[in-house]
Amino acid sequence: MRLTVDGERVLAEARRIVDVHDEALRRLEVSSPVTIVVGSTEHSAEPLLPEMLRALNGSFPQASPRFEIGRSTQLHESVEKGTVDLAFVLDPSGQGPGHLVGELPLLWYSSEDRSFDPSDEVLRLVAFEEPCSIRERALSVLAAEGIRVEVVAQSTTLEGVLAGVRAGLGIALLPSAGGAPAGLRTCGNLPRAGATHLRLISRRGLPPEITQTALDTAADFFVQRPTLYLVSVSDRGA
Repeated sequence: MRLTVDGERVLAEARRIVDVHDEALRRLEVSSPVTIVVGSTEHSAEPLLPEMLRALNGSFPQASPRFEIGRSTQLHESVEKGTVDLAFVLDPSGQGPGHLVGELPLLWYSSEDRSFDPSDEVLRLVAFEEPCSIRERALSVLAAEGIRVEVVAQSTTLEGVLAGVRAGLGIALLPSAGGAPAGLRTCGNLPRAGATHLRLISRRGLPPEITQTALDTAADFFVQRPTLYLVSVSDRGA
């Protein structure tokens, strides 16, 4: 089979139409912006996220960072679904997934104008709503010392817990990223509660250079705060 003269003319016109169409698509094509979504628990968000923003802007200027604040369990789910690229989460057990970054001491806090004595008949506790591993740690530590506890207030957010303590409702066990929250003071007369691990988890398929930038930034954060425990680089591949 061979094209007729008219058929060859139609073919030439069709090729021109396709070329113009493709050229128009190339001119009008808008590239999708690159976004890096970083999650963090409330406990580490204020001191750590500004450092993370500077690091990501410096290493990936073409990307737009976005932050998501939440509880560790929620952030784990978001990273699993891929809606969050990487997240800093608390791991009191020390056996969770991801990269072990460092440890945050767990300290007891009360309001500045009120103190609590472990010899009180019942110690009043302000805590996060369940499930919460730090709440469990607080209850188990006090129970081991024979101290009776009553959870008098609970909240789903850190600000809610802090508000209850500031109001003098009770004490709270919280991770410390350096310095007591405004309006609170540490209670040195209560049993030591140890520390909680801070881990970095990342979604499947995230470019390794982004994860490494986050790890390096977290390491610098701990180096600048000698009261916190920095996990050595050799230990961070867990």
